[in-house]
Amino acid sequence: RLGSGRTAPTFKESAGGLPKGSTPVGQYHTHGDYSDINFNRTNKAGDVHNSDKFSNSDISIHNRANKTFPNYTNVLGTPSGSFWKIFGKVSGPDDAIPL
Repeated sequence: RLGSGRTAPTFKESAGGLPKGSTPVGQYHTHGDYSDINFNRTNKAGDVHNSDKFSNSDISIHNRANKTFPNYTNVLGTPSGSFWKIFGKVSGPDDAIPL
């Protein structure tokens, strides 16, 4: 929905559908199109959310999951068409490696 902000499930919410006895090893998510301060679609030059990188919230959710499930992997698809991966405990978006 244009102009309404971002939504992101918590790790607990996203892990809720796993079969009993299974162990999460990672997750994949995408960032929507580039957007301005009001979350309206724009081009890369007008993007204020750094949509081609993991966000601080992404990193926080990932590191919490990694505490419970060591070597947890998180993959991000970006508006530019790039894919990035973080693995284990990470310090920030610059720890991501391209896929």
